Amino acid sequence: MALVLASCSSDDSATPTTEEILVDDQVNLVLVKKIIETTPDNEIIKSLLTYNENRLVKSVSDDDTSEKFTYTGDLITKIEYFEGAVVTQTDTYAYNADGKLATHIRSEPSEPESRETYVYNADGTITATMSSGGVVSATAKIIFENGEVKRIERGAVITHSFTYDNRNNPTKEVLGLDKISYSANGSDGILHNVVKDEMPGNLFVVSFEYNGSNYPTKATETYNTDVTKYQYFYE
Repeated sequence: MALVLASCSSDDSATPTTEEILVDDQVNLVLVKKIIETTPDNEIIKSLLTYNENRLVKSVSDDDTSEKFTYTGDLITKIEYFEGAVVTQTDTYAYNADGKLATHIRSEPSEPESRETYVYNADGTITATMSSGGVVSATAKIIFENGEVKRIERGAVITHSFTYDNRNNPTKEVLGLDKISYSANGSDGILHNVVKDEMPGNLFVVSFEYNGSNYPTKATETYNTDVTKYQYFYE
């Protein structure tokens, strides 16, 4: 999903400004309102994001695609993906008694339902079990460090190894996204931005430009040889 872009500057040790401190205290929320994507084929896609306070209501793109978000309280419980007026995918989320993600179900027309279930281990890791059409296909362990996903393992194989900056993720202040920003298939960053994702046989690298509040204004993503660029505009 483009919002959770999923996501380097030489000034990573900059002292937080007064504006940043206010943002962290949620006195002033910083919300990304527009994203411009330039694809590897040089197609330019503009997406406009709408909020109810800091709840994300929808994202509408000028390629006739959109996303609609449903909340239950402070938690995102459904995301619907559209092409025109047609729903092409529905993601539903359920949570345990502690408000942590318990299941993620993905439904697409004419495709078997896929599901991930999450078990929270005493050592701070998460065990994710993936199934399709009711049949278990794989399990993975999600390992965290400093509040971010550090790596994802399937048995002895490290399928993702992440490196982050120490700046603000564009969607940091969006309510509920931190609860669903990881899965057994990857992470878009929770508070900070992914600058490198090392996978078997593949490499994903991102460079950023930031504003004075340490939020990205531009990102250049390189996946193997494909380059995608983003511009971020805030409220």
